[in-house]
Amino acid sequence: MGFICFGWQMLILFAFVGVGYLLLLSLPPAVVQYYSFAWVMGCISVAHVYRMTMDFGGYSLDFTGPLMLHVQKITLVAWALHDGLARKESDLNDDQKANLIHKPPSVLEYTSYMFNFHSFLAGPSCSMREYLSFMDGSNLQPLANPNQFANAKDHSKAPSPLYPAVTKLLSALLCLGVMILLSQYFSFHSVIDPTLMTSIPRKLFTLYIVCIMIRSRYYFIWKLTDSINNAAGLGFSGY
Repeated sequence: MGFICFGWQMLILFAFVGVGYLLLLSLPPAVVQYYSFAWVMGCISVAHVYRMTMDFGGYSLDFTGPLMLHVQKITLVAWALHDGLARKESDLNDDQKANLIHKPPSVLEYTSYMFNFHSFLAGPSCSMREYLSFMDGSNLQPLANPNQFANAKDHSKAPSPLYPAVTKLLSALLCLGVMILLSQYFSFHSVIDPTLMTSIPRKLFTLYIVCIMIRSRYYFIWKLTDSINNAAGLGFSGY
């Protein structure tokens, strides 16, 4: 899928992720998160400057999309390893305790986490620990004593992803409809159209509607991919 979308630019993504993994293996857990963050932010800055230089104002699909997701994922893994090996558990908050890891992931686990088809193109990203529990099914383990709940029958089997997946899909379609509807009357150039800028209230209204139209395209794809992840079982955090 990646080579179909990006061609040779996939090599950049492989190199980017590969260096991130080498940093994870070679640096002390006490500082790995800082060097990993410096690496990913430096690369993404260069990539965006390159894109602005080569395609300023354009909207072509290139490697910078998944690169931004890899920035999040590489940073998440580095901080999770730091929390698991270089800090006392008593110093961590609940979110850090839930997502820490006690050893670097294997090459297969790391590359699978970075390039899995659920989130490769548009996310959403999750922690390494959440992804591994999704892969081995440990996040769906039934309760040891389901009778402790009044509705024990509901907790004795794996939950259905139908409701969250469908509701997010409907939200995605709503965002798509908003984008299509507004694009018939407004565009990027509406904010500089003198016929739509006759007064300050009109200017503010036009700017607000155009921003909604632009944001809706991103909300659509984020809700759609979130629905896909939930349909596959990723995102369930336990009973």
